Amino acid sequence: PYGVFRYNSDVGPSGTPVRFIPLSTNIFEDQLPSIQFRILTLRPCDGYTIWKVGNINAYLTTVQADDSYFKIVKSSKFGYNLLHCPITPPFLCPFCRDDVQFCAKVGVVPQNGKRRLALVKENPLDVLFQEV
Repeated sequence: PYGVFRYNSDVGPSGTPVRFIPLSTNIFEDQLPSIQFRILTLRPCDGYTIWKVGNINAYLTTVQADDSYFKIVKSSKFGYNLLHCPITPPFLCPFCRDDVQFCAKVGVVPQNGKRRLALVKENPLDVLFQEV
């Protein structure tokens, strides 16, 4: 897919499997993994596509390789929230750490009758995780 969307119904499929690629060996809250979808088609180059933040807007898109990382944090309401945290080497920007204050929330915005994942200022999407 060329975008990351939420199902249009709150009832129905329990979600699409994703794979988290951590910078270290395990995944915990407050780490910065990349997120990938498994894309199954008839093409020979099927595989995983990585979530990233688009260059023109704050919509989440997919690519074959990128350096977009998302922090998993406990939600104040239900489950967890995803935050997009740009990683900047400390010697280029000593104040730009992977601190939550430098991260943007991932939420849902309407686009052409669909609910697309994007960076938002308020109302982040609450998510649950299930091992598959």
